Amino acid sequence: MWRCGVWAIVVLVGVPIPGWATFERIPCDAESGGVADAGTARETQFGRSFGNPAHLARALRCPLRITAARLYGMESLGWRSLWGGRRFGWGTVGAGAAQFGEAGYRELTLSASLGMARGAVAYGIRARGLVLQIGHVGTRAGGVVDLGLLARMNGRFTLGFLVSGLGPVGSGLEDTLPGPRIGLGGSMSGPGGAVAVLDVEQEPGRPRRIRFGVEVPARRGILLRAGRSTEPGELSGGLGVRVHGIGVDVAVHWHSVLGFSERVSVLLRCGASSVERR
Repeated sequence: MWRCGVWAIVVLVGVPIPGWATFERIPCDAESGGVADAGTARETQFGRSFGNPAHLARALRCPLRITAARLYGMESLGWRSLWGGRRFGWGTVGAGAAQFGEAGYRELTLSASLGMARGAVAYGIRARGLVLQIGHVGTRAGGVVDLGLLARMNGRFTLGFLVSGLGPVGSGLEDTLPGPRIGLGGSMSGPGGAVAVLDVEQEPGRPRRIRFGVEVPARRGILLRAGRSTEPGELSGGLGVRVHGIGVDVAVHWHSVLGFSERVSVLLRCGASSVERR
């Protein structure tokens, strides 16, 4: 049965999507940035800020995460985000806010997420309120929904599916921003807690994007990350540290033409000093 679902998702990735809208840049944390933002199927100890909302169902903890980043060394192409969550008996909820850009062009995102699991399958939904401010054009606002799924195939492999940016966003945003992206991902756990992740993403009217990343624990509480993405072609690397309830993640992306991009995330109340996985 699950094989039929896998093939259906593969077909969907190649199908053109109607022109609904979402922000082109979803502000991700530095943990994700170290593996080239791959991780649609990646299960982590902490809930993800703006990734697959189904991650929340598998999170062991939901600390407060603060992220600051900039693209290609330009202050005008920077973002800041704040995110946190809480586990309940029936699931996990999360909420966050992010700002991209500065005066003249600014994207604001408010999000609320819910993740729930039943057996080997986890489900997630996220609502995002969007505000786009463009110089003399003015302010446009609306909202979209993201849907995610995680399915454990066996003890080491997980399949992930994500559709982000569903629904009419309102207030003219559909004329300004790209349509929804569809993503299919796989995650494989290896010896010693190492993880490899692969994502395939498709947006209407744009080349298919492939992301690949690996994370390797170097020692207790320290993780090394590396990744590669296409469209645009970038290399990435990252470092994560977890000590006494505080976590720090640093990620750097390198583009052969545009240069370096940086991200830093701080996690508060993240719990144990070692990385746990289920």
